[in-house]
Amino acid sequence: MDSPGKEIMDEDTDEAVLEMQRRFFSERKDTSDVKIKKSVKSQAEAAQILEALESTAHTVDKVLRTEKDFETLENDDFWLIGTIKERPAPFVLEPKAVIEKQPAFPEAFSRDKLIEQKSGKKKESLFALNMKKKRGIVEDSEPMEVEEVKIEGLLPSTFISSSGIFTSKEAEEISQKNAEKLSAMTQAEILEEQEKLLSQLDPKVVDFLKKGRQPSAGKKRNTEEEDKKSVKFSKFDDIKEISEEDLPIRPSESWVNMDKVELDKLQWMTQLPPPRPLDPNTGHSARFNFKGELVAPDMEVPVTKGLHHHGEEPERAGYSIEELFTLIRSTSWRQKVLAMDTLAAILRKNKEGIFDGIFDQTLLKELLDGGLLVLLRINLDEQNDSVISSSLIALSALLSNQPDELCLDRVVTWQRGIEQPSLPTSIDIEETSKKHFTEEGEELKDVEILQIDVVRACFRMNLLERLRYILNNFELHALSVFAAIDILIRIARHSLESSTAIFECEGLLDVIFVDFLPPQRLLPDVKPKLLDKVKGVPLRQAIRLIRVIAAKGVHLAKRIVHKYPIIDSIAAYIMIEPSETVLPIQDTLRLSIEALNTWRTFLSYGLTASSCSGLFPIIMKNLMFYLSRVSLNLKTVENMFNYVHGAALLSFVETMILVAGNYERLNKLQKQHLVSVPVPDISWEIIHPLGDLVINIALKWTHELDTYFSDITDAGRTAVASVLSAVATYFKYLTKQSSCNMVQVITSAENLFERIIRRFFTSKNLDKQFDLLCVKSVIASSAVPGSKRDPPNLPSLGSVTWGGNVSPIITESSPVSVLSSLLRLAFELCQISRISVVSVQDLWKSQSVLKYLKKLTDFGFSLSDHWFAKFEVDLIYWILKLSIESQPSDLSLFHTLSLVYIISAPVGDECLIQEIFEEMVFNRRFLCEEDLIEEFSSMGLGLKSTGTSLATKALNSLRRIRGVYEGFLLPEEQLIASTALIQRLPEVLATLTLPHGGATAIPFDWPFRPIVARMNKESKKGDTREETPQEEIEDLKHVMMWIYLFQLTKKSFINIMSPISRFSRVACLFLAGSDFFLDETISAALQAVLQLILTESPYLRFDARVPGLSSFKELYVNLLNQFEDVSYGDPVFGAYILTPLLQPKRAAELKRLVWSEHPFVLRLLTTSQEIFPISLEYYLKEFEPDHNLIRRYAAAIQSSTITKERNPLLYKYALWHIQEFVNVQADVEEFKPLVKSLKHNFGHFF
Repeated sequence: MDSPGKEIMDEDTDEAVLEMQRRFFSERKDTSDVKIKKSVKSQAEAAQILEALESTAHTVDKVLRTEKDFETLENDDFWLIGTIKERPAPFVLEPKAVIEKQPAFPEAFSRDKLIEQKSGKKKESLFALNMKKKRGIVEDSEPMEVEEVKIEGLLPSTFISSSGIFTSKEAEEISQKNAEKLSAMTQAEILEEQEKLLSQLDPKVVDFLKKGRQPSAGKKRNTEEEDKKSVKFSKFDDIKEISEEDLPIRPSESWVNMDKVELDKLQWMTQLPPPRPLDPNTGHSARFNFKGELVAPDMEVPVTKGLHHHGEEPERAGYSIEELFTLIRSTSWRQKVLAMDTLAAILRKNKEGIFDGIFDQTLLKELLDGGLLVLLRINLDEQNDSVISSSLIALSALLSNQPDELCLDRVVTWQRGIEQPSLPTSIDIEETSKKHFTEEGEELKDVEILQIDVVRACFRMNLLERLRYILNNFELHALSVFAAIDILIRIARHSLESSTAIFECEGLLDVIFVDFLPPQRLLPDVKPKLLDKVKGVPLRQAIRLIRVIAAKGVHLAKRIVHKYPIIDSIAAYIMIEPSETVLPIQDTLRLSIEALNTWRTFLSYGLTASSCSGLFPIIMKNLMFYLSRVSLNLKTVENMFNYVHGAALLSFVETMILVAGNYERLNKLQKQHLVSVPVPDISWEIIHPLGDLVINIALKWTHELDTYFSDITDAGRTAVASVLSAVATYFKYLTKQSSCNMVQVITSAENLFERIIRRFFTSKNLDKQFDLLCVKSVIASSAVPGSKRDPPNLPSLGSVTWGGNVSPIITESSPVSVLSSLLRLAFELCQISRISVVSVQDLWKSQSVLKYLKKLTDFGFSLSDHWFAKFEVDLIYWILKLSIESQPSDLSLFHTLSLVYIISAPVGDECLIQEIFEEMVFNRRFLCEEDLIEEFSSMGLGLKSTGTSLATKALNSLRRIRGVYEGFLLPEEQLIASTALIQRLPEVLATLTLPHGGATAIPFDWPFRPIVARMNKESKKGDTREETPQEEIEDLKHVMMWIYLFQLTKKSFINIMSPISRFSRVACLFLAGSDFFLDETISAALQAVLQLILTESPYLRFDARVPGLSSFKELYVNLLNQFEDVSYGDPVFGAYILTPLLQPKRAAELKRLVWSEHPFVLRLLTTSQEIFPISLEYYLKEFEPDHNLIRRYAAAIQSSTITKERNPLLYKYALWHIQEFVNVQADVEEFKPLVKSLKHNFGHFF
């Protein structure tokens, strides 16, 4: 039989533990057996001795918990330490006899002491009460209940129930006597005694006592009103007596330490209060479940789900953001983990667009402002593995954007998909902000930096150092390691400085390379202990981190190659056989794909070229495998990863072809000492065999694409796009080689064009592809960018548009990658054989193609600065290049398309923009005189001499106009960097990362930009007046001619800018210098442009927002000051000043500004109807309702500030409105005095 003191083991059941406890207590020797000697005379002394003996007995039941892996928390085991037995007393206390002495005087009775004892007494626990019962200590009896005597006019007395004297015997006797006396008195006697008592008291005291128990009427009313306005939270206000039947779980006597049930403390376990009705106008607080999903207020959720708690709104399931923040601060690690995991799920769903339009605030901004980043960073300093893991996952969900990363992986094998985005904040985008931060950043507090830039705040919090320590000293679960690397990737994407900081953080990349990029293949003899513990296992996330850092700059790529064995590692992963590794086949292929993409990055800089020779056997083997074994129409599901791997391999081969194509050129430059970089060790002779294999794969896959078009998967189309792009690169550089046989090359090009390009151009699949492209277009989309949900201090690419849809151009069915590669190949083949150019005409005969091109010119542009829009922009570029070669019939359509390309091309495409400028935008063939004459006629202007002269001058000066715009918009250093990026020139290529995350290179208002730039330059001079160089006058003269020609011929395109925006930008020319507007050509262009604007929209909205201006009033004040200073009453300048003044019921603030504060301007406004571009009759249809302005008009005429001879237009306008005011407002009582005065002074005009 087991001993009662036996230690409890793991295998013991609950029933066994209870039985052991029962036997222990039954066999345990009671302390009451201790005998007290008879010499003890006092019961009090005996009680003291007994209490001393009890203090030697202790029973300790301590529960220890061992942490398991955070994925198996519910299966944790518990161990119990055995009950510690009480120690037997070694001897029996024998107190000395005490001689009792009577005090000389009786003990004084102290009521205050009794009251103090009673009021200071605390509620005792059940344990303390039981111990007193064991010791024989009897509690004082409960207070005596005394029947209260109700006397009319007085409130019931509360002295008896609240007094502290009823704990003593004397108090009970006094109370009993008072009660007996009151019960013996009659009602009349009681009232008589009451009157006597009240007469002896101060009346003020009596009034105070009467009013103290009841609030005044005013207070009651205010309280009721406040109760109506205030928000009441559901609480258990009405506490009712409950029984065990009301509880969801019946207590059992067999439960440990639950032999006494305190029902009042189990009130919270009863039924939930009913939900409060929701006000649809005010909304309600958002509550989430543990999966990060919103819980509807009326959703019935079982309480067993753990979503009900004792916070605010206990009747509602779910946790609010505030409550989750409270749990993160908890001292319980489980509560921390629960809160962080829930917030991570919320963040992921928010970035997927699931919560778009639901909340009043931007959720991510609210979380950052609430201090979530700081809380997560603090939890990273914990020593608990589960807390650290959850902190990493939540921090990754906060900083990183997984939809962006997935979309970037999807397009990495597309044309120029290897280029990476940068995600800076305004500090890095704006030079002035960056300079200011550099100077004063050290003085800013952490909170201030967090509000400006989250990534910079991470540096201030030493996040890199902490991540290094965690990765080095903790063996975390795979998901936690992935999260840590994702955080580093997001930091690296921020800027070049952040990537450099990661590289220079001592020991950080060392840990990455040692633990997650081991330079060996995963053969069975090196398989990891557990696949959920990834130390020693190569991770594709780690390779991607290296790729992102290397893409930031060639100097970082060089430092990585020289310091770490990166090439050894990725070469091992490329050559790995999926059957030889313990990793799943899909993970092995993903690892190989990421290794190929990373090597492409290094190879684009011309680095590691010599190491490629070791890969030639495996590359040839894989290419032969794809040529002979992989088809696009067979086992498409099983071959999905084969297609993706094939696309990565072919993109890598294309990069090798590109490097080999520059081999001869770099050798020549090096011999001439024009470059100092080493020549990549890949010659064309090595690459040539690969080219033949690639061409054969292209022929096979394009035939299958055309034959089985509807059955081809998205991964299959990606593979086709990669092979077509590789073939295009091969033919581009083939003709540049000295060993090239042009006759053979031309024959091969014509054959390839006929079998691939022409076949596709004449097939029905062409129409299907472009019909689909109309739906998938980003440029023509009206979708709202996903960046709307991002706070300014933590931007993203916004791959998920507002509403939760992925950007259409990168969805699975998008044809943009195949079409772009196909058109690029067509262009490269047309450069070799002019016979192929004729076949391109078939492309322009397709109605689906024309439909797509016309849709692009409808000017949606909501996503034109989207990072992934660059791939559609690339497609537009190849369409334009083919149109230049083939000369389509509708030149105007393609010229408009070229303008769409100009404002949609991203940063990095400057050299391509320069080509389109030269070959199409400023090409006279696309701006013929016949079209101009038609425009004049359609606008009703006729062939006016001024307009014809300006148009003719502009057409004859297109080369000079192009030079002006290229100088303003395409600086030389940007052209060099862009050329190096597009052509992959290793000697000058500095980075593969594009700034600003997809920002366009040319602003949409580019025709006006030289004027704005010149105005800004002039404003920096201050009051200094210098003579303007003739060269700058000529530049602005050509700019104004182009603006006029642009508005005349591209009316539909120019309408993407509002009339007030165009008016404002043209008016800036008057602020660009003191004498520009005096030039004859500029003056004529200013007049003609204003005529086009006001003919289109006579009434301008001067209160509308103008991009680039805080308000139009600010610009107008500057124009007034300039007009007063230097205009000398110039009539064209005056026409721009007059435009706001002549519009009734509009621009009242601007009118008062002139008529009240600038009377001298009124004298200078000498513009006549012949100069003003449109008839004054447009503005004489509505009278001016502002009587104050009418007074100003009358005063100006009476004082001769304006006269009919000097100010004919303004005078006529003011007089007409005075007359109309008198006619319309004559019967209005308020204006009768004014009307009478006007009739008296201007009666001869009526």
